[in-house]
Amino acid sequence: MNFLQMRYFVEIAAHESFSKAAESLGVSQSALSLANKKLEKELGYALIENHRQKVTLTPYGKIFLDFCITVTNEMDDVQFEFQEMNGIFNEKNVFLGISDTQYYADWLTDIYDIYPDMRLHTAVMSPEDIKHNLINGNLDFGIISGPGIKPTLNRRLLSSQPYELLVMADHPMANRTMIDADHLVEEPLISLATSSLNKRIVDILSEELSIEPNIIFEGTESTMIDLLHAGLGGIVTCTHDKRQYMRLSPENYCSLEILGTTSRYEFYLQWAEHRYFTKYNQLFRDYVLQYYHVL
Repeated sequence: MNFLQMRYFVEIAAHESFSKAAESLGVSQSALSLANKKLEKELGYALIENHRQKVTLTPYGKIFLDFCITVTNEMDDVQFEFQEMNGIFNEKNVFLGISDTQYYADWLTDIYDIYPDMRLHTAVMSPEDIKHNLINGNLDFGIISGPGIKPTLNRRLLSSQPYELLVMADHPMANRTMIDADHLVEEPLISLATSSLNKRIVDILSEELSIEPNIIFEGTESTMIDLLHAGLGGIVTCTHDKRQYMRLSPENYCSLEILGTTSRYEFYLQWAEHRYFTKYNQLFRDYVLQYYHVL
């Protein structure tokens, strides 16, 4: 029996599932199952009952889980002490991966006013690359965004927002607060070009609402902004994204909530299981969670 086997067992018990535990740990389900069988053989007792819906612990498994939690917590404390001795706890670098190429949040710049010594390194990458780099230790945190996200690893939901149509205040529909699919399909739309990194909101809505959007332009963000302010069309967006398209004060625009959709645009803060947090890792996570009021 070794420490890694105990870590695996704790994860299986926490997730009540081999598949979810394997995904959380970044290992294959077969490797996790094999490790548990080997552990049971070494101990001489069955620890887990594997049912169709979820796994449950045997009486022996419940006793062994308490032991594993105690040992793993003690090991975490030892690692903390060692790293603090080596000065790692005061490491100022924080590495963040974000999946949204249009990501915008005030805290991304305001955090330096509160923690001027923090060295935040931000890179745009796909959700899968974020997961891979978190598991490998190349990232401290990831922020993944989009519709219907199924994040793995440790995560907290930061925000869930409806989709909106952004138009200028002099638009014929600017006196409304909502728009349905029948009216949306008639509206000229301005959009970013398609990307392999992220699915466009307008494409997501087209599939959900079974409509063919009237896209009159696909291109760069700067040209989208020019066309929006020229009154040539609207932009399908969400509360998170729309500020980047605004050159003027908010009263010059109107946002119409798009009706009939089941998904929402969501944001998750994500980090690896059993990740050792430095002082600035902890400050970063708490600051972001406080910003979104989910601490």
